[in-house]
Amino acid sequence: MEPIDWVLVVLLNLLVIAYGTWRSRRTTSSHDWLVASRSLPFWIVGLSMFATSVDGGDYISNSGAVYQHGLAMVAVWWLSPVGAVIAGWFVLPPMYRAGMVTNAEYLEARFGVTARVLSVFVQIQYRGVILAIVARALHLALTDIAHVESGLAWWVVGCFALATMIYVSLGGLKTVAVTDVLLSAIMIISAVVLWTIVSREVGGWSGAEARITAQEGAERARQMLHIGAPRPQFLHPVVLVLGHLCVATGYAVVNHSQTMKMFGARSLWDVKMSAVIVGASSALIIFFIGSLGIFGRALEPGLESSDSIFPYLVDRYVTTGFKGLVLAGVVAAAISSFEGIGSALAALFTCDVYARVLVRNASDRHYLRVSRIASIAIVGLSFLFIPGILNEATMIDFFFDLTSAFVTPLLTIYLMGVFTRVHRKAGVIGLLAGFTYGVVRLLAISEDLDLFTLPFWFTERFVAYLWSLGVTASAMIGASMVFGWESTREVVRPENQDEGRAVIESPFAAEGRAMPLWARPGLWAVLVVLGSLVAVFGVFW
Repeated sequence: MEPIDWVLVVLLNLLVIAYGTWRSRRTTSSHDWLVASRSLPFWIVGLSMFATSVDGGDYISNSGAVYQHGLAMVAVWWLSPVGAVIAGWFVLPPMYRAGMVTNAEYLEARFGVTARVLSVFVQIQYRGVILAIVARALHLALTDIAHVESGLAWWVVGCFALATMIYVSLGGLKTVAVTDVLLSAIMIISAVVLWTIVSREVGGWSGAEARITAQEGAERARQMLHIGAPRPQFLHPVVLVLGHLCVATGYAVVNHSQTMKMFGARSLWDVKMSAVIVGASSALIIFFIGSLGIFGRALEPGLESSDSIFPYLVDRYVTTGFKGLVLAGVVAAAISSFEGIGSALAALFTCDVYARVLVRNASDRHYLRVSRIASIAIVGLSFLFIPGILNEATMIDFFFDLTSAFVTPLLTIYLMGVFTRVHRKAGVIGLLAGFTYGVVRLLAISEDLDLFTLPFWFTERFVAYLWSLGVTASAMIGASMVFGWESTREVVRPENQDEGRAVIESPFAAEGRAMPLWARPGLWAVLVVLGSLVAVFGVFW
């Protein structure tokens, strides 16, 4: 890379870090740190969730997964509006009205303290894997695009993570949400610029299809460009899509780096509108990122590592100046993930483990200090997952294997708690049943251990999500048939209410105005969900 490229990378991102550090001085209480005093408008919440959800790992891991398996591997992102709407309309409102500050609080109110604590450790493992993917993706970008020596690249990754978490530890959500808006702009511009350059090189969509057909045959081209094409490594395409739907919904419901930002919204209307924004923007930008895997397959079908396709395209086809802009986007995406995930996991640890189980009734200043320390420590510990990622064909394979084992059971008890009257004891029973299936599957597919084998239809990567959901839900229903069904699904926050603050339904109601048609979240939700379904089952099926 030329000096001008480095100037763009460093200047754009250091300006954001400097602004975040300056803004962090406004955070003076744990309520500011955890939920930004519930003051954020929908567009800040939505763009902040987008910046965290489309992380630095997605730029490289999703393009690598598409390069390996085809567009079917990004169907999860085109279904993300479905998961966002389920979270914003059904799962989050009861928690928001109860004044909760973490999604784990709900599990104690509905199923007991054990479910709450277990959920925290699942999230730390789940999101810790994502942080490791982000770190590995940034390392690949530095070594393959900027040609930085591997050891030095790891030091650079560590420095970016540390610098990010210093200002996050000081400012919490109140700082993260605003800096994410700036990072979103860098990410979107860089992704669109790269897609435009590579698309012209390959001759657009039709050019990519023609090249793949000529190089690998019509059947392989169909598998690469169509979600519904059968492929030997997966079960039926419908199973693949249903598995992806579990991932999308689990991401929106279980992942506190998303729900934390919704809890910071100023009203329930803002919660719902932010869900529309994050669903639509994530689906759109992942189209640009995922398409690079198709273009890369057409331009260079023989790469040894699928995850190398994104840096290869940047290094080979992007010119000076634009190369710095693209790398700045990858760094910005990494920063947004470090800050969003790090702060969310710190909030979970502080509120749901430390303050709930270890040190109760301490001062607000004490818990604020613990949150700040935990945010840095958790990001540092996430680097321990990197060796596991390096052993997989693509980084996203590692993610899918772990989420089906541990995240889907957690998603199931949230959904069962909100939509059914299952017994209070059913939460932990369901979690243990789901975790058991997940662990058995992981042992069965482990090539290193080679302990036993199970049928493909029981262990395939995407059918595992359906088995996990079914096993967990069945165990919860069975427990409720033994212990009885609850009389209500309503919950009350285990701790004190949120500083006595009344819940604002919408800014229009607060101002005594009728809500205009264009401002109705339900209308926008229907349009975005329909658009995602048409894309998956119509245009790309």
